[in-house]
Amino acid sequence: MFDKPKKPIFFAIKVGVKKSKFKKYIMQDSFMHHVTIAYKPEPDTKELMLHLVGNKKTLKAKYILKKDNVGSVLVFDDIPEYFEMTEPHLTISTNGQAPAVSNEIIKEYNSDPNCGIKCIPIDMEVTGKICGVVYGKNGATYVSDRRWLKT
Repeated sequence: MFDKPKKPIFFAIKVGVKKSKFKKYIMQDSFMHHVTIAYKPEPDTKELMLHLVGNKKTLKAKYILKKDNVGSVLVFDDIPEYFEMTEPHLTISTNGQAPAVSNEIIKEYNSDPNCGIKCIPIDMEVTGKICGVVYGKNGATYVSDRRWLKT
């Protein structure tokens, strides 16, 4: 961990998902560790998120979107804690691109469902814990104890 509380860069729901379940959707880079719920939040949103840190959350999946040679993403039903621009989602993988490409896949699909992005319905639930994400010497750390987060 670290020796004193740190400012979170973003807030996320840290989930545990078995990669084997999504093997056919994995491209070059696989991710599948968190659902970003507030990236670089405004002060009011940050205060709200700090009070939610440590809470357990169950997410209901709607479908997987797969754009050939770009990426695949697991999209969830709406959640009240979500403060981002698209829909709550878990990046499954990309083909060498940053995981943020998932937002573009979702936007493209929502603006034109006939755009060539495959939509695969899925019935599953994913559970996780709301965390603040801080960066240190060892990269990203998911912090579920709000005493280790500062504003």
